[in-house]
Amino acid sequence: MSQRCDLGATASFGQRSWTWPARSERRAGIRSFPFLLLLSCQIASAQVESGSVVFINFAQDEITIAADSRLTTETGKHDDTECKISAFGTRFAFTMAGASRRAGQWSAHSEARDAWTSESKAGPNNTLLLRVAQNWIRRMEMHYSDADLIKDVTGHLDVDSDPVVAAAAFASVDDAGKLAVLTVNIDFDLKLFDSTSTVKLVHRIADLPVGGSAGVGHSDVIDERMDQSTQRARDYLKSLRDVLATLPPEQQRAETAYRFVEQSILLSRKKDELGFPIDVLQIHKGTGVEWVRRKPNCPSE
Repeated sequence: MSQRCDLGATASFGQRSWTWPARSERRAGIRSFPFLLLLSCQIASAQVESGSVVFINFAQDEITIAADSRLTTETGKHDDTECKISAFGTRFAFTMAGASRRAGQWSAHSEARDAWTSESKAGPNNTLLLRVAQNWIRRMEMHYSDADLIKDVTGHLDVDSDPVVAAAAFASVDDAGKLAVLTVNIDFDLKLFDSTSTVKLVHRIADLPVGGSAGVGHSDVIDERMDQSTQRARDYLKSLRDVLATLPPEQQRAETAYRFVEQSILLSRKKDELGFPIDVLQIHKGTGVEWVRRKPNCPSE
């Protein structure tokens, strides 16, 4: 059965952290950020989004999201126009990796938009983020209960991979100017499925704390940078700090997010599955959603 999926395969949000050595906010524009474990994405069946890199940073006054654009089809052809960040209105954004769509039937981004539309009419603004995430989970678990889809996912898991069907992030600012980011993982019971073909899904919702960052995608280059595990990584971080020092504060986090995704596209072990251009979106306390970089084919809202 033909599918178009982005498979998050090795781990879930929140299982590892890094600390970037602190530098002056005036000079470098970055604090000591903890970094959470990133998800690896493996190639699935027909028209697969096979290697997303999405980077999210949650600062005191803004949220920044950056993503690559490559979609790889089953024939190995590349489409570098994929929209991996969605903005809903002027105060809400969504991004994910995982089983993201079945051609002609459903799309995880469309389900997120429908959840946002429904919940925006149903309750107070200060609880909208959680309600949208919960609504989206209910919608997606109906799709993910399909044994054929889970079979496709299991066929592309690495030996040491966690059984992740999808990992998503929801970000918003409410009417009071409060920023928030929720991360969602939807996993399945691999042993039960292997033994009985029964699909048992488990979801987890967690807050991304202020000052935290999270990512979805091929993580090897970002791991190297954050661990400063090689001289190449240490040299890059030094050069990045020098670049950031030349930029006004309001541009520094967007540039950092862009550079992390850029480095992954250029240097990842799976770089053939990643591609330019890079989209960057920010949500500000006062003004809401602002696209720093956006492909013309991607809707602004």
